[in-house]
Amino acid sequence: MKRSKLLSLSAFLLILSAAIACDEGSDSSLFDSDDLQTPELSLFSLDDAMGALEDATLERDMHFRAGFMDGRSPGSGPDAGGLLRSFDLTRDQKLAILSTLTGFFECIQGPLADFREANEPILEAARQQRGEIVDAFRAGEIDREQAREQLRELSRMTRDAIRDNPANEPIRAAICACTAERLEQVRSILNDEQRAAWDAWIAGHDHDCTT
Repeated sequence: MKRSKLLSLSAFLLILSAAIACDEGSDSSLFDSDDLQTPELSLFSLDDAMGALEDATLERDMHFRAGFMDGRSPGSGPDAGGLLRSFDLTRDQKLAILSTLTGFFECIQGPLADFREANEPILEAARQQRGEIVDAFRAGEIDREQAREQLRELSRMTRDAIRDNPANEPIRAAICACTAERLEQVRSILNDEQRAAWDAWIAGHDHDCTT
């Protein structure tokens, strides 16, 4: 499964690369076309892994959103793509920046898998508690609104338990290491003027992986 996802990602990146390489008339491509936006350039942190967790409902357990484990969920942090789109990037620069995404997606796989594994016992306890709530609802011991309220509280407590899990700290550091490496790679691709604006942009944002 993981291999097939990486192959699909590689195919996606090849298509983008071909679109850029085939544009003979101008340098417009990766960052200035509505259908080739790259939201994955938004800064990623452990909070984004938390944000991929869906609440428990009467129909299903708490679970990670589909696509979470392939590492391609856009970060919720500042959008570096917005700044890059303001630069007069050459085709070579765009292709090089695109290649940093490939490395980042591969880098983030391990920390995301570790995050799920570290918090699986908490999710398993939540699944058991959800089962008890659903059983009580089906037995007529509580009504639908009471069941939903209990599930909302269960989801909140589970999120808090995951957020406070000390096992997440090395995972947080690993995610930030992947993010920091990507930012430095992008910086190395820019010219001096662009690099100065890039440094100012990074310094101006309070983000988990840049402070």
